Amino acid sequence: MIRCDDSKGAFFDGSRRCRRQPFRRVGFGGQGPKLAAMTQPSPRPRLVVLDGHTTNPGDLSWVPLEALGELTVHPRTPRELVAERIADADVVLTNKTRLDGELLAAAPRLRGIAVLATGHDVVDGVAARRLGIPVC
Repeated sequence: MIRCDDSKGAFFDGSRRCRRQPFRRVGFGGQGPKLAAMTQPSPRPRLVVLDGHTTNPGDLSWVPLEALGELTVHPRTPRELVAERIADADVVLTNKTRLDGELLAAAPRLRGIAVLATGHDVVDGVAARRLGIPVC
C-alpha cells in the first residue's frame, strides 16, 4: 500500500487511484465511537482470563479463544495481581474478579472487557465508558 501525498490518510489501491483510508471502530467513549485507520493488520490481540476456574473448572476447552489471539488463563487472580495481569491485555475476560476505574486506567492497551457472568457489576461501567472500553 502506498500513501498519497495529501496527508489525510489516503492510499493508492493498486488501480492508481488515490482513495481514502478505510476506518474501523475501536471502542466507544463519552464522545461517540473512536475511529482508527486500518493501515496495517492488527497483531494478534492479547486475551487474559482472570478467573478461569470459576468459568471452566476443567471440563471445557479454551481452544476456541486461543484461535482469537494470545490467550493467558489464570485460574484465580487476587486483587493485588489484577493490575499486573491486565497491564498488557487487549481484552480481559472476568467472572468474579472486580475491575474498578483505577485498574482500568492503569491498562493502556485495554480495548474490551467480557464479563463471563450474568450482569456486569464486577466492572466499573462509568470508568470503562469514560476510557472508551466496551463491556459486554
